[in-house]
Amino acid sequence: MSESALPAATLEQWTAAVQSQQETARGFARAVADALTARVPSAAYLVFRTDSDLDADLDDNLFLDSIRGADGRVLTDFGDPAATAVLAGLTTIVGGTNGEEAWALLHAMRRLRAAGGVFDLLPDDLIDPDRDEEGGAPCLILAPSGFPQHWDWDSGDPTKGFGIRLLRPYCAPRSDDRTTAPAEAVGDEYVTLTVVVRQSGVEGDPCDVLLGEHPDVLFVGHQDGVTLTACALGAEPGSWP
Repeated sequence: MSESALPAATLEQWTAAVQSQQETARGFARAVADALTARVPSAAYLVFRTDSDLDADLDDNLFLDSIRGADGRVLTDFGDPAATAVLAGLTTIVGGTNGEEAWALLHAMRRLRAAGGVFDLLPDDLIDPDRDEEGGAPCLILAPSGFPQHWDWDSGDPTKGFGIRLLRPYCAPRSDDRTTAPAEAVGDEYVTLTVVVRQSGVEGDPCDVLLGEHPDVLFVGHQDGVTLTACALGAEPGSWP
């Protein structure tokens, strides 16, 4: 090989090139997320699966599983031929040819991983034991309704944790209690927590009272889903404050 084939570079140049590559990778992940939510508006996660029989560190040990909502419900199953229609036209983002969008998407995700990108893990309480590998399912969070399993993977400092290697284009506001509604979602809607039935002026457990006549129903809920101030709502929505 010629001595001049590879020009010399400084550590600073190499570091800058790596940083530029990772920032571009994060931007590409954002473009993929936007394209998928445009096709599946309620999507929150692009979930992958791995093969436990293969080396976990292999870049090719990554396969498309599904697109899921914020509640973990499968919206698009990549094992279903109907997924092809959902991904139609995605080649403008991930390359490839029409009709092979799923493969092109997978290839692009594998390339991100091979370049050092790190995917989040699906939250433990959304894991489906019938389809997800034990130990966690890699995922790309597609919308602000999605939560990561590990908040601290993004420390806010690009020099700590996974830094700019973390592929997290969107994320709900951090909460120590993942079941708490995100701040921007809190409004005047009511979250029903308890149901008490009243019959002939006597309130009681639904299982007991419902055995008799049709009762009046009293919903007891929290006004914003976060505070502990209860609000009693009548059986008719028109009676709600």
